[in-house]
Amino acid sequence: MYEIHKKQFDMSVITLLEKAQRINNAMPARMAQRPQVSETVIPEKEFITVKQAKEKFKIPIYLNDDDKLLLLKGDVLVKGNISRQWTEDLMEGLHWEGDAYGIFIDGNLTVAGDILDDNYLHLRVSGNVICDYLFTYNGAIFIMKDLYTTFGLYGEYNDGMLDVLGNTNAPYFVEGGHYMPDESKVTEFIFVEAENETEQEDCYLHDPETGYLEESWKLLRPEVWEENELFSYFSVNRFFQLVKNGENPLISIDTYKK
Repeated sequence: MYEIHKKQFDMSVITLLEKAQRINNAMPARMAQRPQVSETVIPEKEFITVKQAKEKFKIPIYLNDDDKLLLLKGDVLVKGNISRQWTEDLMEGLHWEGDAYGIFIDGNLTVAGDILDDNYLHLRVSGNVICDYLFTYNGAIFIMKDLYTTFGLYGEYNDGMLDVLGNTNAPYFVEGGHYMPDESKVTEFIFVEAENETEQEDCYLHDPETGYLEESWKLLRPEVWEENELFSYFSVNRFFQLVKNGENPLISIDTYKK
């Protein structure tokens, strides 16, 4: 019985590693399709109330009706990264009364860089979103159409959310107790259940075909782990640095068979 179980486990692992290699092989084509943005383009903007936004766009916004959102009236192009500071810079010099909570883009958002929820990034987009990488943490990111990321997305902490009403196209999903998409219906993907500083034994790879694999942390390359005096733990930055460098963050089939 053990030998049968071992063969089934090996086949599941090899299936997963073969997929990881295909994803890595396809990465140069994804990188070649990254949007070319020569300069940031911001359309006309004005403050609207949360009540007005809910009535116009028919989406839930869990704020007081008289709170304000900065509405950008059209497509937005960004050269560089989006962060909480980016949203605050857009509001600089404007006048409003009451509390203002982030940006509402009535159009598509194209970012030649990353979207980083570094500290309560509140971002709502009525169209599609394209970026290199998306980090969602304690803010609220709501995308009414499709999300495309070149390298993938990472969600951490259970206080914020990333909600995508359309399809999410991403090769890597890393999730640590966060509300976010967990699959790509339009491309192959790898799902890692972990967050920064997750110990090796608590880090899992999950796949619709193979399910959860015991000790699947061993399928991740040594470079993704940080070390301290007591244990090794997962590093999201190291994982995605390999991806951004065009490298496979999982070990090869040959390495597994040794």
